[in-house]
Amino acid sequence: MALFSTLAGEIDTTPVIRLAQRDGKQLYFPRMIPGTSLEFLHVSELGSMRHGRYRVLEPARDSESETLTTDAMILVPGVAFDWKGGRLGRGAGYYDRALAGFDRDVDRIQLVGVCFSVQLVDAVPMTSVDVRMDRVLTEDGFCETD
Repeated sequence: MALFSTLAGEIDTTPVIRLAQRDGKQLYFPRMIPGTSLEFLHVSELGSMRHGRYRVLEPARDSESETLTTDAMILVPGVAFDWKGGRLGRGAGYYDRALAGFDRDVDRIQLVGVCFSVQLVDAVPMTSVDVRMDRVLTEDGFCETD
């Protein structure tokens, strides 16, 4: 399961992290690849994470951990999501570039947008490089996308 470290104004992922740990899931977190994208690295000890660019907690630079490749649910933050799985990010495209590297059917990857219910809107602007979510999770539960 790939998670993300919560920033101010985002829904808190700590309960999901604790539940995944309790269930013995392997946890992966994104780490910025300078200037381009993200890589999702296995984190066995949450205390080993360090602040990266934009003050986001991520696997330490010296981490030689394994990367996420297949069979995973990836939780994805966003500013807004829509009912068709559209996602409005923070504008730099890091998640879109990273997620485009997966063949979702072959790699068996499920993308889940995570937001407050007020961030779920009728439509967000999408381009050909934007990646759609399979589902959206709010504090009210899962919302299936069209």
